[in-house]
Amino acid sequence: MASILQIDYIDITVIIIYLLATIWLGFRLSRQQTTVDAYFLTDRTIPWWAVMFSIVATETSTVTFISVPGFAYAADLTFFQIALGYVVGRGFVTILLMPTLFQPGILSVYQLVQRYFGKALGRTISGLFICTRNLSDGLRLLGASIVLSFLFTASSDATNTILVLSICALAAVTVFYTWFGGMTTVVWMDVAQLGLYMGGATFAIILLGIEIPGGFTAAWALADNADKLAFIDLSFDLTRDYTFWSAVGGGAVFTAATHGADQMFVQRYLACSTIAHARRALFMSGLLVMVQFALFLGIGVLLWAFYQSNAMFATDVPPAPDRVFAYFIGTEFPRGIRGFMVAAIIAAAMSTLSSSLSSSAATFVDDFYRRPAPGQISPDTGGALRISRLAILVFGAVQATVAIIGIAVSDRLIDDVLRIQFFSGGMMLGIFLLMARGYRSPSVGTVAFLAGLSATVSLAIATGVSWQWYALVGTCATFGAGAIAHYAEQSQI
Repeated sequence: MASILQIDYIDITVIIIYLLATIWLGFRLSRQQTTVDAYFLTDRTIPWWAVMFSIVATETSTVTFISVPGFAYAADLTFFQIALGYVVGRGFVTILLMPTLFQPGILSVYQLVQRYFGKALGRTISGLFICTRNLSDGLRLLGASIVLSFLFTASSDATNTILVLSICALAAVTVFYTWFGGMTTVVWMDVAQLGLYMGGATFAIILLGIEIPGGFTAAWALADNADKLAFIDLSFDLTRDYTFWSAVGGGAVFTAATHGADQMFVQRYLACSTIAHARRALFMSGLLVMVQFALFLGIGVLLWAFYQSNAMFATDVPPAPDRVFAYFIGTEFPRGIRGFMVAAIIAAAMSTLSSSLSSSAATFVDDFYRRPAPGQISPDTGGALRISRLAILVFGAVQATVAIIGIAVSDRLIDDVLRIQFFSGGMMLGIFLLMARGYRSPSVGTVAFLAGLSATVSLAIATGVSWQWYALVGTCATFGAGAIAHYAEQSQI
């Protein structure tokens, strides 16, 4: 097994150019950020197509880049079912929730919760978002660092020291350009980064087709004989992940939660000039995500066929699915292109992490620091803007810490990331559905949230039900209890 990967100067040059360009853009755009509205919402001047690309880039982290191929490598194509749910969920948000979300004077979407359900619940929801967002994105940072570590070693497992250094380096660069440029930098970097890692994934497909004996035809035949091309599972086993019912149903609810009640995504809609542009950006992003998932799952199948077709690799294949694509990049890609791929993987990481830092900071500043009156955004150019940037530094450190801890505790990152977000997403979506229906009072919100929390925790602890049902159960329990509380309250008036 190879131990040291000889990095060509061309690889290093490509990576350095990418990082310098990122830092330069952050500096260039920083001069435009003089208010918290400009810093977090770009003064609502971003075109809808850029917002669409930013949405896709944000949800396509390095976990997608390495763990989705790892899923197909170890199993089959059933992960694609969740992409169908993502499209359904986007349609739901576009039609039912967007009018409620797209309101003037809103920096943090959780200000709406405070306005209609009281400060206590609003800050609870804000705190829940900040905690789950930084936990899941800390694991996404780990995923990127696993790949970056192959700059220094081609062994199946990078040393912890190299992983920690990679985590710190990625976190530092992302914090740097987000700190300077704010949301404007984040969105336009997302656009560039999407093109970069989609190009990298396409090249991987082409290279695998060339390297596999017999090309694509032989690879698909080999995969078909091993039942690795199955992408629909119609079983009704509630304990299984990625059945049609859990993936499509759970994925739809999950996407409605993330894209309808998650500050990281809603912040992008609020950057659009009109609600029509916001709706167009959101729905079209779902179609692009389906293309992405098909691409990355295809890479996983081809990786399996590649190693199956080359007996010489029988004892030199990474033991963990999350390592296999990174290992292939580190050992099989030609000089120069390897640097391009590493830059693409860094781009995938930064697109999500920068969005996470910006949304976490916006939520903290608006909901815990400034606490503006409903419908008001202060043009504070001093204290609020300084606290915003300080919050970005703090959350960057938190995510790096989570990533370091995750080295020892996380096995399949894609499941761990989604499990965290599925847990909280249902409760948050239920609250926003109550808001959209007009069931708005502090007592209704409190009853609904406690019911959703109790149902989700009970499901996770007391049953073996797949985590993909968490969001659906949490949403139903939250909305159902809130609706009952609303009608009970109305009957007493």
